[in-house]
Amino acid sequence: IRLHPLRSNSSITTEESGIVGLEFIQKSNDLWILACSRNGKIRIWNTKDLANPICSLAGIEGPIEHCCIDKSGENLIVTYEDAYRSTCIWPISQILPSESPIEPLSTIASKALVKSAAISRDGQILFAGLDKGGVSALRIADGKQMASISGHRLSVEKIEIIDENILISYGKDNQIMALDLTGTPLESEGGVRREAMKMVMNTSEIQRIPNVDQTDEPTQI
Repeated sequence: IRLHPLRSNSSITTEESGIVGLEFIQKSNDLWILACSRNGKIRIWNTKDLANPICSLAGIEGPIEHCCIDKSGENLIVTYEDAYRSTCIWPISQILPSESPIEPLSTIASKALVKSAAISRDGQILFAGLDKGGVSALRIADGKQMASISGHRLSVEKIEIIDENILISYGKDNQIMALDLTGTPLESEGGVRREAMKMVMNTSEIQRIPNVDQTDEPTQI
């Protein structure tokens, strides 16, 4: 396989604050590049013409901490650091070339800095991995916190939903943890539901395979 550059003399110019997130969006026969800058600007380019962005996204009112496209490929999630520790969500289908900045479908205040995020399979719940450890389950429709999921002692750096209904995360505490969402009703009339993840692996305990000294001559029998 031979790979060719998109253009040998093309580049994207961004703000001096630097890029904190980069995602790719496939639109029919076009490939778009989405760049999130630390200063809160989000712009999108078509790889067929990198001279000017085809659109930008509005709604970010603070330094961006995290951006990702959810596992289904249907939503863009961007978290940023403002007074409310907010998260914005844009459906990928609604991101189109536009001269006016595109507003998010939903903005959710988590009240804690979000370092990672994922959306439930039905598109109803945002799972937010928090800077101080733990995961919040927030209803996208109104931003209500439905559950507080404990387990991590430090920042939750990555969170995903796998095998349809398994919430799995990795934190700075070197813990990989999981929670089976099957049969777990996150809605609770008595307030915020409490759940706890179970540890799958502690990566700090993984031992390196010892080196084998191959300089010795084999024993003659």
